Amino acid sequence: MADLEVYDFKNHFGNGILSCAAVGGVATKPEYRRGGSVRAMFNYLFEDAPKQGWDISILYPFSEEYYQKFGYYAISDKMYMEADFRCLESIPRCMGAVLYDGSQSEILYDLYNRIAKKYSLAFFRNSDKYFNTDYRKDLKFTYLWKNDKGEFKAYVNCEFNRSESKVIVNEIGFLDKEAMLGILGFLRTFDGNYKTIAFMNVPVNTPIYLNMINPTLVVRKISNNGAVRVFNLMKVLELNIYPSAPGSFVFESTDDVTKGVYSVTYGGGEVKVSRTDSGNADVVLDSIAISRYIIGGISGGFEALSYDSHIKVINENEDFLRAFPKRNTFFTDGY
Repeated sequence: MADLEVYDFKNHFGNGILSCAAVGGVATKPEYRRGGSVRAMFNYLFEDAPKQGWDISILYPFSEEYYQKFGYYAISDKMYMEADFRCLESIPRCMGAVLYDGSQSEILYDLYNRIAKKYSLAFFRNSDKYFNTDYRKDLKFTYLWKNDKGEFKAYVNCEFNRSESKVIVNEIGFLDKEAMLGILGFLRTFDGNYKTIAFMNVPVNTPIYLNMINPTLVVRKISNNGAVRVFNLMKVLELNIYPSAPGSFVFESTDDVTKGVYSVTYGGGEVKVSRTDSGNADVVLDSIAISRYIIGGISGGFEALSYDSHIKVINENEDFLRAFPKRNTFFTDGY
């Protein structure tokens, strides 16, 4: 009647790793649509999550409105950016990159995961699934960039479209400014053969754009980055990074999966989290608000929250705001 596929992933979050149920392949045969099949499968997924050890779930929605019915909410965006190569002329060309052939896997996985830790919910990787090794067959390449000290600090997945005179960057990662300039300088070595460079998936606030000397020659398109749902709210709260200054707050979850009243006390690098069935809360959140604010972070203060129908503010406890600043969230792994 219907189908739903679930894959096991791990995601960087706060001080650790969350186990993720990655959902894909959701479909119903036409003759069974609007009969509750998908709802039944999601209900089974939610019941099965604790047994499987899943803390969160991520999917890429064809309709955000549709998946909000199941508690999923899109908490970040990704950007497509295409530029004339002349926009990078202020960056010196650099030859410090080596072609990845699979033999440097430990270096690449370690480098990727160090970069991924800078982004909330970036997927943990320990295989070549998202890197290119069979470049002679598929003409897709992964390069590792290292500085003059021999330190590997950036990577890029790319391919080349001669008919459109375009370098296509499917993925790019760097540890710091030196690494960013180095890997962009390497990509500039192709500007003698190609007119434009396209970055398929980068964060909306990518520093690459800040180094474009002529923004009028840059095209940017923003799209949804994926939707998140929380299963294990205790784990999320425990891994969250809190301010060093002491604070405490209480909030209630009305979500059927995470229902309860959660008390959080933090300070000095430590956190204590407890859950009860009832109690007095500073704020009340449903599943959408949990994804939006507990996972994604808060901006705009209590005034902004007052406009959101998914959250009810009872007591304007500033410790709640300080605990969940707006996060640098980014993930693009397809499945």
